[in-house]
Amino acid sequence: TGTTWLQEIVWLVVNEGNLQKATETQVYFRSPFLEFKDLVLNEVGLDLAESMPSPRVIKTHLPLDLAPSGLFTSKCKKIVLFRNPRDLCVSYFHFYRSSSSFGNYQGDWPEFLEMFLDGHVDHGSWFDFTKGWWSKKDNPDVLILFYENMKKDLRSEIKKIAHFVGRSSVSDEIVDSIADHCSFESMRSNPMTNHHDVYSIDKEISPLLRKGL
Repeated sequence: TGTTWLQEIVWLVVNEGNLQKATETQVYFRSPFLEFKDLVLNEVGLDLAESMPSPRVIKTHLPLDLAPSGLFTSKCKKIVLFRNPRDLCVSYFHFYRSSSSFGNYQGDWPEFLEMFLDGHVDHGSWFDFTKGWWSKKDNPDVLILFYENMKKDLRSEIKKIAHFVGRSSVSDEIVDSIADHCSFESMRSNPMTNHHDVYSIDKEISPLLRKGL
């Protein structure tokens, strides 16, 4: 939860607040989803990433044990976003309901909660994912962020990201413009980030950006 939000922020930080491009090109074309393949868009994340010049911003939901083997032999920066499991599970339940990838999940909340706690959901166990990436928290090329901190003070978290990716010189004006562009209301109404064009998500059941709480 919050991956698209973080994805847009990091891309803008790396590209020094290039709002013009951010409002012209969908986020999933500017920042490819590593393990994703879309038969309609004919988009394969890895192929898209390989064609891009550095520096690239690449998104993944992979747990540590399935991450590319070269991830920690290179100096690439890894930013990991955690969210408390209660709110994440609620958000995931609504995503399952809205997504045809999961057959527009017809089960009820107690059934989904049991699936989540058992790790029988897409991308596996939240607990294993969190433990895996948390074990890398002291690696200088890993930045752990928390959804709740981003909600509390987005500008401070943007500055933290900028420092981590070598963009410490980004001005306060650019930080402010990124924070405004990446507010929940802005992201939800922005066709480049709200995924309303993604055929597998039925926004009438539940939009990808639902409440932002």
